[in-house]
Amino acid sequence: RQPAVSHVLYQVNLLPLTGDKKPIALSDLKNHQAVLCFFVPQRAEAQEMLKRLASLQRKLRNRSTVRVFPVSCEFVQRTSPDGEAVQGSSQEASREDATMPPDAAAAALQEEYLERLRAETTPLLTRIKSEMPAYADPGGLTRRAFKDIQAAASGQQRPFVYPTTLVLDGAGCIRGVWFGAPPRLEAEIEDLLNQLLQQGR
Repeated sequence: RQPAVSHVLYQVNLLPLTGDKKPIALSDLKNHQAVLCFFVPQRAEAQEMLKRLASLQRKLRNRSTVRVFPVSCEFVQRTSPDGEAVQGSSQEASREDATMPPDAAAAALQEEYLERLRAETTPLLTRIKSEMPAYADPGGLTRRAFKDIQAAASGQQRPFVYPTTLVLDGAGCIRGVWFGAPPRLEAEIEDLLNQLLQQGR
């Protein structure tokens, strides 16, 4: 089993891209079973992953405690000296208007980031004819929490893999981790969710 399993994902910070207006924090997932799938919209497997997630969501739509979160992520082209993924380019990061207050400049950059991801993600959802909401993980805070947990549990620092899918129980504890797109992904997620529901988690 994956080292992060049985550890609480201590930080969840998702912002809506499509079909929803409410940001998602860890407290919003209390008493819910959550499926989080982090994907890069420019990658070839993104549309297929969204199609599989949409199928899973339809199968589970009558279960009020189950929530599915496709999380669209930036295409990373460089890393910082410590190996941490950095979004965008140095040119984008330096475009901050010096006349703007720091908070306003940060908000403007975040909105630009969200608009770019929205423009890349919406066509994928349109092509698979899904109204499933999609989210962003600005600053990679949710991904960083998972990486930290993995590193602490395994003793190894590894890069974040796309796609990565997590299942959380009602207490925010990681119960399942999948890297890539294994053939039985949806079936394995559904089996795990059934177990959690039976156990009252």
